[in-house]
Amino acid sequence: MGAREEWLRPLKRRIYTVVAALGIAASVFALIINELSGQSPSFVRGVLLAAAGFCALLLLLLRTEAPLRWVEELLYAGTGAIFLSVFFFALYAAEHHFQAKNSLLGLYLWLPMVYVLAFLVHESRPALFRSALFYILLVAVSLPHALSYITSRMPPEGPVYTSFEQLYFSNAVIIALLFFFARLKERLREVQLNAERMERLARTDPLTGVANRRRIEQLLEAEVEKAGAEGRRLSLITFDIDDFKQINDLFGHDAGDSVLAQVARTVESHLRAGDHFGRWGGEEFVILAPGMSLEMARGLADRVRTVLQDQDFDPIGTLSASFGVAELQPGDSPTTLVKRADVAVYRAKTRGKNRVEAHPGAA
Repeated sequence: MGAREEWLRPLKRRIYTVVAALGIAASVFALIINELSGQSPSFVRGVLLAAAGFCALLLLLLRTEAPLRWVEELLYAGTGAIFLSVFFFALYAAEHHFQAKNSLLGLYLWLPMVYVLAFLVHESRPALFRSALFYILLVAVSLPHALSYITSRMPPEGPVYTSFEQLYFSNAVIIALLFFFARLKERLREVQLNAERMERLARTDPLTGVANRRRIEQLLEAEVEKAGAEGRRLSLITFDIDDFKQINDLFGHDAGDSVLAQVARTVESHLRAGDHFGRWGGEEFVILAPGMSLEMARGLADRVRTVLQDQDFDPIGTLSASFGVAELQPGDSPTTLVKRADVAVYRAKTRGKNRVEAHPGAA
């Protein structure tokens, strides 16, 4: 989640910047239209000026790299306050029927955006809390007028606000639906993350973080098939840490595990982007090198061997490894290629360890 939030943060800032800029433009445009009409009440003028100033404040905060959480909270609170102010004006302060009617019409059209904004900015539960709070304030503002209308039996030609029960019900349904879809989205995201995590675990060695044997076998089969189809070279490097049992016996298995992880990180940093590296099992690792001839792979193996030999590994100090190299030959399968690399590793072990041996021919 953390990585996802980091990726979304710049995008959110850009979106909020566009929204704030559009808010300023819309407020100024509406103010000009109202002034030209000559029928702009002072309250509407004040609300439009406040909206423009509010959007300008958001732009300033976004440009000064203020915490995004502040911007989001201010965006929702400010938007809700403007809507509630317009609602109060339409119900209690409008001087003429057409003012109240026009204000309510615009309010009813745009009111769902308050809830949509809450669920876009926040996760489902915080969004539900903020939407419910706004809904309660909406009911609190309008309920006295609704009760007054019912008790006074206002004639139909008056300022008709008889649809309050529909307003309350429709807003409650909108909140419920948004919460449902937000929870559904979060559940789907959790399922996707779990699937990605399971896929990563299925192909990654948990101790070292490199590809596991199953993943390497898949890659080896694919690369052998590709090399045969395209006529390109493919080499396999296998290496085994020398005397690893002694490391476990002297320093303990935790130290051995730490050494394996350090070796994996060290080797991985010295490979090409197109090479495949993984743990074959125990203290044995493999490097699959597409496009490399036997001699090139042997040179790579010797460089890795030197790097491992010259590095100190906590807590044991230095270590060495024996390497076997084999190049794909006509008629080779993944199994025979691995077998020839294993034979070369065995030869390196028997010839004194800490060396590279190559198996050029068929097994």
